[in-house]
Order: sequence, then C-alpha cells, then structure tokens
Amino acid sequence: MFRFRLDFLLRYRRQLEEAEMYELANKVRGAIQIRDELTMVRTRTSELVDSARQRTSAKITAPVLALYSNYLHELRKRDLAEQRRLAQAEQEVETQRNVLAKASIERKAIEKLEELEKKSFVETNLRREQKMFDETASLKFARKHDDE
Repeated sequence: MFRFRLDFLLRYRRQLEEAEMYELANKVRGAIQIRDELTMVRTRTSELVDSARQRTSAKITAPVLALYSNYLHELRKRDLAEQRRLAQAEQEVETQRNVLAKASIERKAIEKLEELEKKSFVETNLRREQKMFDETASLKFARKHDDE
C-alpha cells in the first residue's frame, strides 16, 4: 500500500492554504462593508444636497443654512476618509490574494511530489509483479521440459 512520506507536510500546507482563504474572505468582507458605508455616505450627501436645494427655494435662515453646510462638510470629510479606507482595504485584499497564491503553489508542489512518488511506487510494483510472473513462467517451462 502506498504511503506518502511527506503526508504530514501536505496536510499542513492544506491547512495553511485554508487559513489564508479564510483570511482573504474576511478582508474581502471588510472591503465590501467599507464600500457599502461609502455608498451610504454618498447617498446621504446627495439627499442632503437635494434637501438644501428644496429649502433654498423657500426662505431659509442663516443658522439652518450653516447647519446644512457644516453637515455637508462633515459628510464630504467622511467620504474622503472612507475612500482612503477602501483603498487600504483593497490593497490588503490584493496582498492577501498574493499570499494565498503562494500558499497554493506550495501545496501544489507537495501534491506534485506525491503524484510522482505514487507513480514511481506503482511502476515499481508493476515491475515486481512482472518479474514474479516471468519467474513463474520460467519455472513452469523448466518443469515441463524436465518432465519430458
């Protein structure tokens, strides 16, 4: 029966790859969450601008206009901050993808080694079996000639 001598290493590499996949999924999830927050900020900014336009058609007091202006300014600052966070998160996702690719390559290298060893094992067994069959046939032939 074939037993891969580096089976423990292969299992370890698979576990590392799974951990990297999990980490990538978390980073992608975080980037999506930041993107959703950015979309919410932009939607709120748009709603605020529309509301301010509607109110300016009627008479609006200076303090209310100042409130709109301050809130709009804060939303724009938050938008820029979310854009920076999103860029950082996307960079982390890309870095994690590279780490995952490296872990996958390392796992595949061990799997390829396992395939080669298994192939060698099968070929060796086939040669051994063929040798036994040949010896059996030779003995049978020799006995047959001795009997005659």
